[in-house]
Amino acid sequence: MILRRVIQHVRNQEWTAIAIDLVIVVVGVYIGIQAQAWNAERENRNIENQYLLNLHDEILNMIDDDSERVAAEQDELEAMKSVVKQLAGPSEEMLLSMDHCNAITWSHIFVGRVFVPPTIAELISTGRLQLIESNALRSEIVSFSQAIEGYRQLISDIQSDRLVLARAHPQLITLSLQDKEITSCKFEAMNRSPAFVNDIADNLARFKGYVQNVVVDQQDMRVDLHSSLDDELGINHVDNVLD
Repeated sequence: MILRRVIQHVRNQEWTAIAIDLVIVVVGVYIGIQAQAWNAERENRNIENQYLLNLHDEILNMIDDDSERVAAEQDELEAMKSVVKQLAGPSEEMLLSMDHCNAITWSHIFVGRVFVPPTIAELISTGRLQLIESNALRSEIVSFSQAIEGYRQLISDIQSDRLVLARAHPQLITLSLQDKEITSCKFEAMNRSPAFVNDIADNLARFKGYVQNVVVDQQDMRVDLHSSLDDELGINHVDNVLD
């Protein structure tokens, strides 16, 4: 229709009409391109919002699931600190319990889970991380992923030559064949053994690094990312509503 009209105007040498027709064509093309861009941008924002909602739920679940484990690891660390502190003092002043015995017996075990949330893994592997408009949030997500690799390497380094105290000092620690939580520790004899004191001090240093630099640090990182996601999504957990 517009083409036939332009041809007719050319034949009639109606230059003003031709100019108007060209403007109409250009404006129409521009509006069409803009409409496509607007639709694409709206779709991208919908996809971004869904990714952020999924990540928010994953991070919140990880925080809730690991809260008890973080507290338990910290309690075990405090028990180990108490053992080392008391072994450095007079044997008659030691006040150690079965909890202390279990803490030092299993001080070589590091069971914390360390993994990238599925949504972060998908964003990075598919190249869709660029859909996240906020530069700060995008950088935080990348830092989270990189930190996980650091935690894995740290755990590997700590565990590389860790010492099983019950195996190295069977005369001081007796394991139960029925229940790993039932052990027997000869605390006074431990106090008199420089080798054992050195070994438990080494295990304490490793376990302290694990708890503080992996378990607690990872949970703090999750809490920070969760707060950033709340801000980005406008989520208020106090009122349990969207702003």
